[in-house]
Amino acid sequence: MPPEEASVSIIIPAKDQLEYTRRCVDSIFEKTTGINFEIVIVNNNSKEPEMLAWLDKVAEGQRVRVLNYPHPFNFSAINNFAVLHAKHDYLMFLNNDTEVISEHWLSEMIGWASVEGIGAVGCKLLYEDNRIQHAGVVIGIQGAAAHGHRFYRADHSGYMHRLECAQFYSAVTAAALAIKKSVFLDAGGFDDVKYRVAYNDVDLCLTCGQSGLSNVWLPDVHLYHYESKSRLDDLGLQRISGYSRELSALRKDWNVINYNDPCYNPNLSQIDEYFH
Repeated sequence: MPPEEASVSIIIPAKDQLEYTRRCVDSIFEKTTGINFEIVIVNNNSKEPEMLAWLDKVAEGQRVRVLNYPHPFNFSAINNFAVLHAKHDYLMFLNNDTEVISEHWLSEMIGWASVEGIGAVGCKLLYEDNRIQHAGVVIGIQGAAAHGHRFYRADHSGYMHRLECAQFYSAVTAAALAIKKSVFLDAGGFDDVKYRVAYNDVDLCLTCGQSGLSNVWLPDVHLYHYESKSRLDDLGLQRISGYSRELSALRKDWNVINYNDPCYNPNLSQIDEYFH
């Protein structure tokens, strides 16, 4: 459980795609109990009239603020900008194409984030068909980083029951990541120069690990993740080029091609994320 005085700033970048953003915010209000929070929506160049009208309306509530970030999409910079305006001591980074499933999701994640020696905290993210999208990140697979147990059924016990146990992972995804604000700032935030879109979460988590902190993944906190639904305009040749640069930076900064992940048995496959 989190400290009694714990309060959280939930940071949600958004551009148009009202259906997903509204579902994300509604699910937070419907499911979240046991902890004080604010929602900070960062509007990144939304143009659709329905989205703009909804942002105006939702900002009238006492627990939602809307910040405008009128610059080209840069996931790291958007979130760093929001942290500067966050009122509370704990941060919950949340993609706007997520939907909360578990009650007490936030109090459980912040409870872990409040523990001395803990860096980032992640959870189980599911595709719409209830297969696993994220259950912790393994470093070094295919010379990069991969989501362990991806595409397993949501109720599967996993390799050696790993899908049933809270455990350390070298990294977790920023699609739903909790962290103490002081820890985030000490780590330098997200690197918005080298990792504008991809691998910013891996870089942050590895930085936490380098400073002696442990990153944790939780099996009992579930959210849907309608992956990348809100950034379809960023996919294409330009995005592929950017991804290639960011992967090259990850390989240079962290030597992930030869990385010996302490949370992954070196006798297991380095080709895929299926623990064989």
